[in-house]
Amino acid sequence: THLSLLLSGLQRGKLGDDEVRDAVQLSMAELRLLLDARSPSTETLVEAISNLRHRLEPRLQLAGASTSWQVDDKAEHAILSAEATLHVLRMVQECVTNAVRHGRASQVGYRVSRADTAGGAELCIEVSDNGCGPDEASPATRGSGAGLENIRTRAAALGGRFELKRTDARTIATITLPAVSGSSTN
Repeated sequence: THLSLLLSGLQRGKLGDDEVRDAVQLSMAELRLLLDARSPSTETLVEAISNLRHRLEPRLQLAGASTSWQVDDKAEHAILSAEATLHVLRMVQECVTNAVRHGRASQVGYRVSRADTAGGAELCIEVSDNGCGPDEASPATRGSGAGLENIRTRAAALGGRFELKRTDARTIATITLPAVSGSSTN
């Protein structure tokens, strides 16, 4: 989609150099996300999220944010389908973007865990930050909420849920999905 719009704008002579550069960078990021989700070398969800984390790291550093990473041993071998993995990567990317853009976070943490519950195994992907939280985001940066609704919709499509909460000085975005360790889900 990004490339189609870029080509259309170029053909009409309506795009400046900055717009072309931004559109190409956005398209490259989307292509990398697709490759991370579907690459034969990316076997587990943790590997895919780790790849995304490493791709985002330089941009986060430029924005003044550091990261931390925690993976529960039980979550190490969780495997989702390529389509489900792509949904998760897009949700995580949106959470990280929100933390820095709207919450002005200087620290973003990733946590992947797996828990056995009465309803079955659950995979939890958390993105936490030390930003101001959604209620305190400045009106200039506060979005319409479409990104959060998109995350909820994606999580529900995978049979899961999305929760955003504020505790003390941290905002925690949690994506919870049904999981089967070592086998494909959705």
